Amino acid sequence: MSSIEVKKVKSKSELNQFIKFPWQIYKDDKHWVPPLIMEQKKLLNKDKNPFFKDADADYFISYKDGKIAGRIAAIKNDTHLKYHKDESGHFGFFECINDQSVADALFKEAKSWVREKGLKYIKGPSNPSSNDVYGMLV
Repeated sequence: MSSIEVKKVKSKSELNQFIKFPWQIYKDDKHWVPPLIMEQKKLLNKDKNPFFKDADADYFISYKDGKIAGRIAAIKNDTHLKYHKDESGHFGFFECINDQSVADALFKEAKSWVREKGLKYIKGPSNPSSNDVYGMLV
């Protein structure tokens, strides 16, 4: 049986792994246009991105049998909460290998994080807000 583990990103090295994981997923997709790594670093930097003056987030990486298998961000946007009064957190930056158990583990972690922040719902994807990349391509 495979083991799945989800860990919170805590180091610069782990953040780089979080940022670069989509290259693993889409390496053979000729239609994929990768984001600029330096822009992703700025977007996720809580000290440099003004979004985080009124928001919080944590980033998570999943591992299956010791290999990176997915990523997700859990986000609390205070500006959104003040305006919409909907008690919702968000998820974003979701990428995952084609494995439902890995996806389930990532979403379970994001939902748990949102609940710990006192919120009742989770919605997304928002990366990290509706002012940035919002939604997904199916």
